Amino acid sequence: HIQFDMLVSITSYPETVFENIRSNYLYTYILAAENSKRFPLEDKLKMFVENRLQPVYGDLLAQGLGIHEVLKLHLIPVTDIHLDPSPTWEVQPQGSRSAVYIFSSIAALILIIACINFINLSTARANKRAREVGLRKTIGAFKNQLRKQFILESVLMAVISIPVTILIILLFIPVYNNVMVDSISAAEMIHFENLFFFTGVVIVVGIISGIYPALYMTRFDPVIVFKGGVFKGKGKAAFRRNMVVFQFVISIILIIGSLTVYRQMDFIRSREIGFEKDNVVIIQVRSRQAIQNIPVFRNELIKNSIVSSVCASSSIPGVIHFSTTGFSDRADQSNGASMIWMTTDHDFIQTYKMEMAAGRGFSIEFGSDTSGAVILNESGCRRLGWEPEEAVNKELEYAADVVGKVVGVVKDFNFRSVKNEVEPLAIVLWPQNFNNFISVRIRPGDIEESLEYIRHEWKKTFPGEQFNYTFLDSRIERLYENEKKMQKIFLVFSFFSIFVACLGLFGLAVYIVEEKTKEIGIRKVLGADFGTLYLLLSGDFFKWIIISNIIAWPSAWYYMNKWLQGFAYRADLSILLFFAAAIITLLIAFLTISIQIIRSALNDPVNSLRYE
Repeated sequence: HIQFDMLVSITSYPETVFENIRSNYLYTYILAAENSKRFPLEDKLKMFVENRLQPVYGDLLAQGLGIHEVLKLHLIPVTDIHLDPSPTWEVQPQGSRSAVYIFSSIAALILIIACINFINLSTARANKRAREVGLRKTIGAFKNQLRKQFILESVLMAVISIPVTILIILLFIPVYNNVMVDSISAAEMIHFENLFFFTGVVIVVGIISGIYPALYMTRFDPVIVFKGGVFKGKGKAAFRRNMVVFQFVISIILIIGSLTVYRQMDFIRSREIGFEKDNVVIIQVRSRQAIQNIPVFRNELIKNSIVSSVCASSSIPGVIHFSTTGFSDRADQSNGASMIWMTTDHDFIQTYKMEMAAGRGFSIEFGSDTSGAVILNESGCRRLGWEPEEAVNKELEYAADVVGKVVGVVKDFNFRSVKNEVEPLAIVLWPQNFNNFISVRIRPGDIEESLEYIRHEWKKTFPGEQFNYTFLDSRIERLYENEKKMQKIFLVFSFFSIFVACLGLFGLAVYIVEEKTKEIGIRKVLGADFGTLYLLLSGDFFKWIIISNIIAWPSAWYYMNKWLQGFAYRADLSILLFFAAAIITLLIAFLTISIQIIRSALNDPVNSLRYE
């Protein structure tokens, strides 16, 4: 879970470097004894916290709180890191266990829809195979033999689909990788274990699809069959209706899910995040030599009118993780808290165009600022129990007994994803610190010209240093990579579920029209017009779709509301999304069945009655 180009041993640093550092930016790995249990081991670590950490962090505790109430060591199995990230941060973006469950479930539901289609169409064709079943029974076939035959036919049809499936997968791997920004290879997909799994799934699907038709069709009585009996009934019609309703319930839930994800992503993009993210170029600094020359580089850039402002900082909005350290009120040592912090130069607030809630930003006009002045965000003020105006001019101790004055309070801004509430943050003026990023705000206009100018000045100021840049807005967008993938996958799954459901709906429309061919002919002879015939044939279908929506809405509301709760800032789950899903499914159903129904309704009655 850590991708690296080089490892450096921490023991190569003198111990004095870490004596006064209380930031929790390090990973600690423990090799536990065989058969160790996680939670009992965490309980044993409480003694370590009391003996080793309380003496170091005790001064940061609020009055009346014990060390275990504010500081706990969590043990996370390495095998769980990808899908169950730590409570603080991970070095790289993680996967989502809930997403794995959601999409696996949706894939299974789409398979179930396909099985239902097969069952519906098989039972719809039952009358055409009734004589075959009757004849086989007459010459001595047992029910179990016939059932095995129908199930084997179903399995064989599923097995035949395997090479077609593999071909489609191979053709769509490049498309998937391009859309999802992944790197799945054909070799991974056709690996023996995967093929073995696919084959097992196919056989199970074939058996499930074939069981009901096998049980249904082997119940036929040969005597009734050869007398020309027609196999209808409320039970058969109800089963088919229920299957269609179930198919569209799944499709409607997926459509509502797609619309909800799209609306939330649009909300994220349009929401005020507390700073202006557009037209900011981020340059990563990778060497101490470059850090020493940042002021020279800054002075050269601002000579050109295409550059509005420049700042250097240890971190920026949109990075994966931040460092934390303890801050305590110098006048009241019992008032302290651990907060996220970053170091910057004078122009950070100006470059990001943030708004102040109280006080001022850093300024070169105040020489005292250079001795570690601090700007808190509103959440940081609340953590220390202060109002913004009250916090200004307070003195804080932090980072190895440095004392800094609070010169201002900035309005809360989302430096992480909007999935998280804004956390307490302290921005410290510390230009000589190892600042990892240079932020350059350029004027709107010719971006290529601006980048070329910045690149030219970089090479002139830092010869031999690599020029790596990104745009701040693209960094912010990357925070929502999983949500964007979810949006795309929901759209794809919605399309496939609707497509498969419509195949079944079209097949049923063909069957019902065939069953009612003579009825349609008689009604036309008696004077029925096109509208009457259309309503006769389509009424049940539209009724089924409306029932599907009524059933699907509560489930969709529950699951999508639960998903939205993962965001600290979220769009409302509007009822309009549900009505939109209803309209979409009704239109799709209308288009699916209309071709067959219109052709039948316009057919000459002579064609349907000529054999009577």
